[in-house]
Amino acid sequence: MRKHWTFGLILLVALAGCGDQKADQAKALQQELQDMLAKAAAVNKKLTYGDVTVTPDGDAFDASIDKLTFPIADWTPVDLGKVTFKITPDGDDMRKFSDVVLPTSLDIKGSDGTELAKVAIDLDHAGGSWSKKMGVVLDTDLLFKTLTATQPSSGDNLTGTAVAYQVTSTDGGQNGWDQVASLTAKQVALISKDGQASVADLSITSNATGAKMDQLLAMRDDWKKAAESGKVDQVIPLFGKMLTLIKTIKFAVALGKTSVTQGTQSVFTLGSLNFDFGLDGLDQPKSKLTSGLTYAALSIPDLKTLIGASSADLVPTDFGFKYGADDVPLANAIDLAGKSMANVNPTDQTALMTAGMAMAGVMDQAFAQAGTKIYVSDGAVTAPAFTAKFDGQSQIQKDAAMGGSGTLNLQISDIDAIIARLSQYTDDPQKDQIVGVLQQLKQLSDPGTDEAGKKIDRFKVTLDQEGKTLVNGKPLPMD
Repeated sequence: MRKHWTFGLILLVALAGCGDQKADQAKALQQELQDMLAKAAAVNKKLTYGDVTVTPDGDAFDASIDKLTFPIADWTPVDLGKVTFKITPDGDDMRKFSDVVLPTSLDIKGSDGTELAKVAIDLDHAGGSWSKKMGVVLDTDLLFKTLTATQPSSGDNLTGTAVAYQVTSTDGGQNGWDQVASLTAKQVALISKDGQASVADLSITSNATGAKMDQLLAMRDDWKKAAESGKVDQVIPLFGKMLTLIKTIKFAVALGKTSVTQGTQSVFTLGSLNFDFGLDGLDQPKSKLTSGLTYAALSIPDLKTLIGASSADLVPTDFGFKYGADDVPLANAIDLAGKSMANVNPTDQTALMTAGMAMAGVMDQAFAQAGTKIYVSDGAVTAPAFTAKFDGQSQIQKDAAMGGSGTLNLQISDIDAIIARLSQYTDDPQKDQIVGVLQQLKQLSDPGTDEAGKKIDRFKVTLDQEGKTLVNGKPLPMD
């Protein structure tokens, strides 16, 4: 019996020790949260909060932030009320959070207190993690079953279905941090008294690699001072420095089926749209820029009525191309831009315009000195009356009459067939003018056939250093 009492006493002492340890850990986590909020509030004074509590709950901790307000642009900060969640420490540095509870509705108000929208929130789950050492959230996983914003004055509402926001950060050691972020929605629909608009499968993504997180975080005070100064020439250099602390940045937007209606009448539908933009080698003196745009299945029911049958047949239903630039002296260009905007009053539109023109001039010189090369590839056009392909390249040169030289290659499906098609629109007053332009274009053509044996018209447009433009070796009629 005595052994049992001894064991029980030891167990009670151990449990008491664990309880004290958990309580101490809860206090430490509470302080971490307060420190993070204080840093955020120092950068943006519109972010405010009340009591912060953390209490033990098994292997995790229950946390809450009361009276939390979140700033959005110049509007009245959004009152989130009391936000609760669980914290699970992962080692000495990482802190995982989960089971986030947000308010089910929010009031969005303008700077004058006018109610702009009411937002209804149906949250599926929210979680992520932050770093104690850096004091920033590194990973986020949010999924809303629905998000609905309604404008009280008009009754218009915007609804997002299956709206997800995710951020994943990976520590690459000496190679810096990699971070991928995405905002997606299965459906976004706007309904108003005038009409409707909807987008399926919306996706917005960004990807940054090789980020020097510690140095980027150290710039927070500098950003705050620059913003408070209101001087453009203090913000631009910081932006340039920030880019040099990242190796690669990529951004992409994708839309699925999109439609807009006015009343019961369809304005247009679009099968898909994709846009991407990227910068590589930002930590080097010269960077590489890449971009691309495609859309497919564009339909505008009233297009012939709006612009005429001939013009409507030339409007692309499908379009796409890739664009890029090599040897871009981005850091130097941003530095020159900052110097051009020095001492410029941002409220003086005339001064801003004058400085902007001067900035464009010095940046052109920077690109010319660096020998920046520009290229277009994979150009493809499909319209009711024709198809086309195009690509080209050019180089910015300081001694060139037109600022550079280059070549554009264009291939168009049989122009004679296009003319024959448009000639049938005898009631279209624009038909003759369009056909006249096509006939002039035909005279400059290098006719041939494509891989399938179909007739095509080819054009090689060149611009030399003297500013002379040739089409298939012939000068333009206006030259």
